[in-house]
Amino acid sequence: MISFFRFKFSLNQGFTLIEVLVSLSLISMILTAVLGLFVFSAKSSKRSKESFDATYIARNHMEMIYGLSKTVDFESGLDRLRTEKGFERLSLSENLFGKTVEEKYVTISLKEWGNLIDAIVNVYEDSILRAKMETLLIWAE
Repeated sequence: MISFFRFKFSLNQGFTLIEVLVSLSLISMILTAVLGLFVFSAKSSKRSKESFDATYIARNHMEMIYGLSKTVDFESGLDRLRTEKGFERLSLSENLFGKTVEEKYVTISLKEWGNLIDAIVNVYEDSILRAKMETLLIWAE
């Protein structure tokens, strides 16, 4: 009779409560780590897109300034920034202009260095600098 009970107990193939709890805790730890990676990846992707968009806007405005430098004289270029391109003059003492483009604020600074013009384009989003480009141009006369 004793051998019959031993045989019956050895045929139990279920899991104990401890085994179930251990396996559930291991699965939850692994899922937590994997979900953390997904959250980090999503945030990183968003920041990358914001930076890419701001750089694209800065590059387009730098190309616009370059085009002006090859077609009109410096004073006419300053006037065109305000009249045709929609920029607002932010400073009377400096050649500093600004405008909102695609929910970002773009500033253009043009400083004279002899026969060269130092052009700086800054792109801000929520008062945070997202992109900056700078170049020296020889302006048409």
